[in-house]
Amino acid sequence: MRTLTLMAVSLSLIGAAQAQTTTFRDDRGSITGRAEQRGNITIFRNEYGHITGRAENRGSTTIFRNDRGSITGRAENRDNHTIYRNSRGSITDRAERQ
Repeated sequence: MRTLTLMAVSLSLIGAAQAQTTTFRDDRGSITGRAEQRGNITIFRNEYGHITGRAENRGSTTIFRNDRGSITGRAENRDNHTIYRNSRGSITDRAERQ
């Protein structure tokens, strides 16, 4: 019984460590980058695999950081719209969901 429990825990940890990957391509089909999502963190990479930034979901807010970890902005999800702010907190855009 103890062995089965350890195997189940090990398998669940292996599954949790795998990332969901989205590949971005230009109109000619060349890879321009990718996004890897693990839990509430998304890491963005360029076509060479270098990290260009990341996004961290915290409830209804997503924090965006550059490759050095500095905050570059955030998106706040409200009832039927999203507010985008820059690193200083100023509103830069707003989008409504339909």
